[in-house]
Amino acid sequence: TPTGGGHIKVYATGPIVFFDCISRIDAAGVTELDVTRATDLEELNANGNKLTTLDLSKNTKMTKALLNNALTSVVLQPALTNLNLQNNKLTSFDGTQVPNLKTLYLSNNSISTLDLSHNTSLASVYLLNMGLTSINLGANKTSKLYLSVNNNKLTTLDLTELTGLEQGRLFAMNNELTEVKYTAIGTANLSKNRLTLATIPTENIKTLTYAPQKEMEISDIDKTI
Repeated sequence: TPTGGGHIKVYATGPIVFFDCISRIDAAGVTELDVTRATDLEELNANGNKLTTLDLSKNTKMTKALLNNALTSVVLQPALTNLNLQNNKLTSFDGTQVPNLKTLYLSNNSISTLDLSHNTSLASVYLLNMGLTSINLGANKTSKLYLSVNNNKLTTLDLTELTGLEQGRLFAMNNELTEVKYTAIGTANLSKNRLTLATIPTENIKTLTYAPQKEMEISDIDKTI
């Protein structure tokens, strides 16, 4: 338990490659973290804290960062391949900062529009509960791609350039989807959307879950259904 101002300095006789700074949910949590001098840092785990900002611009060797906090802004490092930014307060995400990403967790932020067209090496993407209305995934050709966009507000999903989905998995449950464009998908769950018998995609999908869909709104009860 730190006393005084609660500031803790970490010294090392050699390079710090891995730094673990986790707080339990019921703990006070770290509010500020400065790792700019740890230039050899390759992996940072700071989950469960109360960070609102973080600068990783000096950590040129960092490939993995786990940052479930209260972040409103973060300066990322281009070398990152594994990034976990779940459960923060981000309203935007710039994929051009991290072109080498292979795994991305962005769930439980408030990001309505997302452009990942520059992140063509992504293999696992978790984008749940974000309020997404638009997403650009670009020409991702990663084999066995895993994509989850559950619980958003998407009305259309264009996956035609994602050739990695042929042996991959798509989870797009509980959106507002009326249209899904694709080439081929291994496994897809499209339940709880607004697809009809005429618009439910069936071709070139090995395993498809589509029921139940959301209730249909009928404007004229005199019409035949």
